Order: sequence, then C-alpha cells, then structure tokens
Amino acid sequence: MAADFKHYREGNLYCYLSIIPPVLSKTDKNDGGNYRARFKRYIGWATSLSEGKRLWVIMRETPESVERFRQFKPERIQWKYDVVTNDAEGMGVDKGFKPMEAPYSPLHSDQGWASLLLPIPELKLLESLSEDALGDVDSHVTILALQSEAQDALDLLKANAIPPITRMLGADDLFFNIIVGKEQGFYDCFLVKAERSISASLLHLSS
Repeated sequence: MAADFKHYREGNLYCYLSIIPPVLSKTDKNDGGNYRARFKRYIGWATSLSEGKRLWVIMRETPESVERFRQFKPERIQWKYDVVTNDAEGMGVDKGFKPMEAPYSPLHSDQGWASLLLPIPELKLLESLSEDALGDVDSHVTILALQSEAQDALDLLKANAIPPITRMLGADDLFFNIIVGKEQGFYDCFLVKAERSISASLLHLSS
C-alpha cells in the first residue's frame, strides 16, 4: 500500500508530510522492537529518493554518534529541525529549524546544546546507531540530499540566524526529516521538501 502524504507549499518548495501512527508492542522498550524496523524503512525511502546525490545528516550529538562518525569530521551546529508529532502538542505541525534545547545532551556543556552536521556516504550507516543515540521518546534525523553545490546550504546551517530552508535547496536537491515514535502518543513522521514536484516518485513508497 502506498504511503499517504499531505501536500503543501512553503515559498518555492513542494512539501510532502506523512504522519504514521506507530504500532507499539510490549517488546519495543526492551529490544528495539518494531521502531527499529520502522526507522530502517524510512531510511530506505530516503535512500531510494536520493540516489546519486551527496548526503549530509543532522543528528543528535552523543558520545556514540561522535565516535561512530568521527571519520566524517562532524561539526557542531546549534539547530535541529522540529516537526510536532505527538498527541499533547499537535499532529504534523512543521515548525522548521529551531535552536537546540534539552533533551539533547551536549558533549561540551560550556558551549551549549548542539546537533551534529556531517557528510555520510550512505544512509544505511545510520541504522547501526543505538536507540539512545537516535533520541529518547523518538528517533530523529534530518537529511540533505544535494545535487547542487553544498556550500551555501552548509553555511546557512552553521550561521547564527535560523536557517531558511527555502534558500538551501537547488532544483534537484531534497530535504528529509524522519521521526520514529517510541513512546505512547508519539507518532512517526516522514517529511520531504524539494524545489520541484516529486509526487510521482512518492507513489512508489510502500507503507
């Protein structure tokens, strides 16, 4: 069955948002349960849509993520991408980039909260991270798949002003935000943004 997406526009961008209620089992909190499989499925979706593009990831800064991806020279940035996907605060509210705050754990307390920004050769490498590295009540990762020159987008992410996503993407670039709920009331989210319509490509994604 094809995944169900809400379509909307944000400036020059086409946006596609799928909010998926998780099916939590009793084993989820003990052994990774089905949220590990769901994370793998969404990474597979992003991989199929971003074939041939250069990949950059924004993720939670933890000792594990820093050590695992040290070879890719991750940089600390002060932003995370926020989509609200829980019963208490709202369902599918796209808030864009926001400053870092708890429960993200900084490795450098004197420097404040941070995300990691790093290039990655393939998204499948994210599947090897433990659940603690991916998040507490949900697993979350933001991905830039760039066909065009990356420097402009990277400069915006490293700046002190909130990064305007409408200025980050070129004609063939893609932006993904993936969230996998791990607690009761927290839903999954698969968000894609692009300067061109990709509606036809989304029809091939299976829920």
